[in-house]
Amino acid sequence: MRVKALILALFSFICFGCERCERKKTDDFREVSNQKEIVVGTFNIEWLGDGVNDRIDRTEEDYKTIAEIIKEADCDIVGLQEIENASALERVVRYLPNYSFVISNDDAPQKVAVLFRKTVRVKFICDYSPLEIVDRRTRPGLVTAVQKGDFDFLVLVAHFKATSRFDDTPEKLEESRVLRIRQAEIASAWADSILQHKNELDVFIIGDLNDTPRRVKFNTMYPLSDNPNLIFLTESLKSCRYENAYVIDHIVVSKSASERLIPNSVSVYNFYRTLSKEKAEKVSDHCLVFARFDILAPDNDPSKYFVDGKVAFR
Repeated sequence: MRVKALILALFSFICFGCERCERKKTDDFREVSNQKEIVVGTFNIEWLGDGVNDRIDRTEEDYKTIAEIIKEADCDIVGLQEIENASALERVVRYLPNYSFVISNDDAPQKVAVLFRKTVRVKFICDYSPLEIVDRRTRPGLVTAVQKGDFDFLVLVAHFKATSRFDDTPEKLEESRVLRIRQAEIASAWADSILQHKNELDVFIIGDLNDTPRRVKFNTMYPLSDNPNLIFLTESLKSCRYENAYVIDHIVVSKSASERLIPNSVSVYNFYRTLSKEKAEKVSDHCLVFARFDILAPDNDPSKYFVDGKVAFR
C-alpha cells in the first residue's frame, strides 16, 4: 500500500519536530518501587478537564479517585488519552506525588499524555505527527523512551479515530473506519521502522485504539494484528463496562518485549465493580488496562537514549 510505503520512507526515524516537546514536572520526591518488574498501562480518562467549562464536571473527590485507581494498579507508566491540558492532569497528579508526566503539545481538544513513576527513567521524545491524518479529526501520538532496571524500550501512545453516534450514515461510518485503518498502518510502520534498524528491539504501542482485533466484520486492527513483528497482548480482555465486549484499549508489543511479559499479568482494573455506577461514570467510560514485565533479565539492546544516567539522543 502506498500509504505504508510512504510512512516507512519518511518516518524511518522515530519522529521529528522534537524541539516542540516539553517535559511537565511535579516535585522531586522519589519512592521505592518494585525492583523486579515494570507495570505498563493505558487509560482513557474520559474528557479529563481542568475545572473550567468541562464536558464532564468532576469534584475534587473524583480526581482523587482517578489517582487512587492508578496507584492501586501499581502502574509505573501509563499512556493517557482524552486529556484537555496539563492543568487537567495536574489535578490528578497532586494526589500522586511520586509521579510526573509529559503531555502532547498539539492544539487538539483531547490530548494524549504519559504519566510515570519518578523511579522510572523516561525521555519524552516528541509528538508523533503522522497519526494526525486529518486536522481536528485525528490526533498525533507521543513517542517516549523508557528504562527501568535492565529493560529499556520505546513507547508510542495513540488515540485512534472512533466510530460514534455522529457517524449517522454508512458513508460517515466507512470514513471513520478508513481513518482508523490508516492510523493502524502508520503505527505498525512506525514499529517496523524501529525494529528494522536493530538498535532497539523492544517496542510498545499503547492507547485507545477504538477497536478489537477479535472483530470479525469491519476489523480495523489488521495492520497491527497481522504484523508478524507485533503481538496484541490485550486482545482477549473483556470490557469492564460491557461484559460481552472486548476491550478497545490495548497494549501491543514487539516479540522481544513480549518475552519479558510476566504470565497472567495482563489485566483490566475494573472500578465499575468496586465503585457505585454514579461514581464510576465520573472516572471514565473506559477502564485502566495494564501488564507486568520482568526487568531483571539481561538487556538485549542497551539503550541509546540514556548514557551514564543522563538522557541522550540517538
